[in-house]
Amino acid sequence: MKGQGVYARIFVKRGILSVLLIACLAVAMLPSAAMAAPVFSDMPEDYSTSALQAAVENGLINGSNGKIMPNENLTRAQMGAIISRAFGAVRQSSLDSFSDVSPSEWYYAEMGKAVHMKVFKGADGRLNPNSPITRQEAFAVVARALKLQNGTAADLAAFSDGGEVSAWAVGTTAAMVANGYIHGANGRLNPKDNISRKDFAVMMDNIIKNYINTPGTVTKVNSGSVMINVPNVTLKDVTVKGNLIIGDGVEDGNVVLDNVKVEGKTIVRGGGVNSFIIKGNSSLGKITIAKVDGNIRICSEENAKADIVEIEDGKDDVVIEGAFAKLDIAVSDVPVLIRKASIGEVSATAEKANITVEKGSIVTAL
Repeated sequence: MKGQGVYARIFVKRGILSVLLIACLAVAMLPSAAMAAPVFSDMPEDYSTSALQAAVENGLINGSNGKIMPNENLTRAQMGAIISRAFGAVRQSSLDSFSDVSPSEWYYAEMGKAVHMKVFKGADGRLNPNSPITRQEAFAVVARALKLQNGTAADLAAFSDGGEVSAWAVGTTAAMVANGYIHGANGRLNPKDNISRKDFAVMMDNIIKNYINTPGTVTKVNSGSVMINVPNVTLKDVTVKGNLIIGDGVEDGNVVLDNVKVEGKTIVRGGGVNSFIIKGNSSLGKITIAKVDGNIRICSEENAKADIVEIEDGKDDVVIEGAFAKLDIAVSDVPVLIRKASIGEVSATAEKANITVEKGSIVTAL
């Protein structure tokens, strides 16, 4: 009996130990983000709080030394980093032609990505990475990334300082206003003021509400625009209440839309030769192809439909397959191959459009 009592006590203790071990293992297996999100001592409690938190959660803003510095001016380097992270950019352009950037600086790779994306251009051989960026400059960068069609001065008429927007920035600033991405404050745009870190976070949050940065099948998204910035993603049985952005981070990988409705535009900055597939009962409006380099294929299958495909950027092959109402080609010297396709109208506005219609395809009007 005594031996049994000792055995029983040992058994109970071992049971407790086992439970504790299981609990510890369960905690260890939790995602790190769930265990402890970054805490910033200077996180504001105002109109920008949720936007800043979203920027941190999605890896756009990292902060430094426990601070997020919401009221500091956003520098050009910081903005280049945020844009390249948002779109998942991987490829870099050489910065050798710019005299004011050093490979030893933290921002060198991120600025190289922003230049490759064609959202940063520099001036007079300089990128001015440590200079604050003005609001109208920030508007221009985002408008370029999203391939927005330029607006006009009429779009700025509602703002008392709309006439203060620099001539070079009228089109892009007006585009941001027309798309509802910027609203100003107290009837003003303050275009030449520097933009703060928190105000830029708010602007990004106005534009993109969902970031898909893990491969796999996604069956639920929040209301607002969706950014896919990794390859091998399937979006299934969802309605995108905003724009769908296929980011640079998709590179030459694949994205599949299966029974997806996009209420806004679809901007395609990434994808490869087997890449952007629209199938099921998917319904898209305008698709803008804006991949900087590398081949890309857009394919609609089954009952899927898209109204307009426009080619705005690129230098390598673009392959169009399936049924589309209209194809607009607005960039020169990009080989466009219409293969196994039925297209209502092909419109070429580029000076040197390069179009091949493969045997078996149908183009109703050119």
